[in-house]
Amino acid sequence: MSRTTDKPMSAAPPETGEIAAPRAEGLLHRWSRRKTQERRETPPAPADAEPTGVTEPSAPENPPDIPVLTDADMPPIDSLDKDSDYRPFLSPGVSEALRTRALRRLFHSGLFNERCPLESEYYDCHGYEPLGSVITHEMREEMERAAAALKDQARQAVFEPDKPTAGPAASGPEPATNQTAASSAPDPGAVKEG
Repeated sequence: MSRTTDKPMSAAPPETGEIAAPRAEGLLHRWSRRKTQERRETPPAPADAEPTGVTEPSAPENPPDIPVLTDADMPPIDSLDKDSDYRPFLSPGVSEALRTRALRRLFHSGLFNERCPLESEYYDCHGYEPLGSVITHEMREEMERAAAALKDQARQAVFEPDKPTAGPAASGPEPATNQTAASSAPDPGAVKEG
């Protein structure tokens, strides 16, 4: 039950200080005000100055000479498993064919070839079990439609033999016997020349 009172509902308290302000303004206004205030407090950094507090890693002055690995330096592909280090195969000196074989070996290992059962495409729908003698609801409806159409054609053929039957047979081409008979019969409106 709801209570009714004779007193009108009072409006929001007047904004007299900082404490009342968050209640009167909405979430988006408060968020916008704080973002604007933050932008005003932080001056933009000059383009040529480095950002303060964040230091980017600088390249060493004398980088060590890293030898470029080639196909001869790689371990045999058959010795690789899921715990092997495949990074050397990504060296620029390794041939594309060897790199491809190593990556193929990696992706066929146990790390990548097991599918998660929660994936949407986990189940294989190509090897489904045939229905056998089970008739689905859709199959039954289609059979009933076809039976009703045949029943209507039969009823129309019995009670109205002069009308052509409506259905797939009437809409298709005429049988060959009627076409040959029609083509061999003389046209009464044709004019004989000669």
